[in-house]
Amino acid sequence: DRLLKESSVGPDFQGCGTIDFRPGSHRDETRVDAVCTYSKEPSAAPLDRVGLYHQVSNKTRGITQLGPYSLDKDSLYVNG
Repeated sequence: DRLLKESSVGPDFQGCGTIDFRPGSHRDETRVDAVCTYSKEPSAAPLDRVGLYHQVSNKTRGITQLGPYSLDKDSLYVNG
């Protein structure tokens, strides 16, 4: 949650929830699917999906690491 609270959607960020846990390609890996939500005023500018993607990428070493966790660099999808 902190990652998105400190991003451009921070003031409108509501939280993240885990959707699914799946086995990874290696025995010691687990894949986690999560969805994060935000809400904004109808009159606010639309979500800058590309900008938010780059913010998250910059804070996760190119979408490879989040704290002690390894990330699949091709797994981030920003929909708005």
